[in-house]
Amino acid sequence: MHKIAVYIILAILVCSCAESDEATMRDVCRRNPEMARVLEHYADDEEGLRFAKFLIAASPENGEIRYNGYGTSRIVRDDTALTAEFLIENIELARAARRDYPWCAMLSDSVFMNEVLPYRVKNEPLEDWRPHYYNRLKSAADSIAAAGGGIADVIQYVTTRYPKTYIKDAGYLRGDLPYSVVEKMGGGVCSHMALNEAQMLRAIGIAFNIDALPYHGKVNGGHSYNSYYDENGEFHFMSPYDRDPARNAWIAPKMVRIVFRYPKTIDVTELYYPVRKVELPQPDMCLATYNRAKLYPVWNGRNEGAKSVFDHVPVSLLYFPTDAELKPSADVAPFILETDGSLTFLDKPDTGTMAVDSIHIYDVNRIERVDSAELYTLWGWEKGDWKKLANGRIANDSTIGFGEVERHRLFLVKGFRGNAAIQRPFTINDDGKIDRY
Repeated sequence: MHKIAVYIILAILVCSCAESDEATMRDVCRRNPEMARVLEHYADDEEGLRFAKFLIAASPENGEIRYNGYGTSRIVRDDTALTAEFLIENIELARAARRDYPWCAMLSDSVFMNEVLPYRVKNEPLEDWRPHYYNRLKSAADSIAAAGGGIADVIQYVTTRYPKTYIKDAGYLRGDLPYSVVEKMGGGVCSHMALNEAQMLRAIGIAFNIDALPYHGKVNGGHSYNSYYDENGEFHFMSPYDRDPARNAWIAPKMVRIVFRYPKTIDVTELYYPVRKVELPQPDMCLATYNRAKLYPVWNGRNEGAKSVFDHVPVSLLYFPTDAELKPSADVAPFILETDGSLTFLDKPDTGTMAVDSIHIYDVNRIERVDSAELYTLWGWEKGDWKKLANGRIANDSTIGFGEVERHRLFLVKGFRGNAAIQRPFTINDDGKIDRY
């Protein structure tokens, strides 16, 4: 997917709203008279009315997700919660940024309306983030624009002048946090910081997005990135507040962009990774990734005769063919998609044994000390499931040995506690080299 494809999708989101906005306007205004006041306010302002209709039409699709102490949630929909004062202020400040800053003035209507104008970015509470950050950053943005600076200069200023810190324990805070909470903590987990930086930069007119990968390809967990196009149309992405640049080299099986309008996410995988077409010899198949000791679906195939076809799958990763119920296939083995598009299937050889020794336990890419109280077991993939092969013996404080086992092409170490319980699958080639997936 290239830039033009993303822009076409955004234009479709705007046009699909325009085709049905009158009925939506009447319905929303009936339930929330405050929105009727917004339309009256812009009755003689063609551009302002168009922007207001776009936002009001999207309000039933948006809302704050609130969690209670028991882990359940409810959605407070925007079409009943928005006020006229709040929406008008957001529209006018977004228009001011478009008027005053060249990086915003250059945006098409569809990009501006989807990536700058919206009063929310995700499902955070309705707050005054736009006036707060507009007023904080206006002087610096004015100076950068006057000096002929551009998007990269503004981003550099924000990330260095207002840095945020990764706070692992903030992961226990559910939902999309208010900007005031992130400011008070001085950071958060990646999703908190990605949202906060998008709010800061959108407040001064930069079309700054949140792109999320639900599952990494070779380490556990997911991640949120921020992305933008520069003045030359070049695509850039970064970890929030430019934290941990090494993560930019990590590969994932899928990347989606958070968008304001339904369907709320769009696929942007091809902006991030080299992809290839995959064909499997059975219909109705899906591709899953292994993450935190579970399989998760990432791609649904389309049927072409007796085959399942996947059009743009990232290379260099391990995939598990499954059915629609996420049951692994007993006939089509897991495979690695090579950079040339070929598939290396990891089905079990018919005969033979092999030594599996000097195995490490990892926390992301860091080798952990082995736990003498832990029971480590080795498993091999065989016809749709993991088969136990051997119990481990601790060789030293960082390695485990399993001895001579039945030959397999895909292995997994399992434990019961901590990172030992969520290890990644790995292969061992003929030279004894271990590759973790």
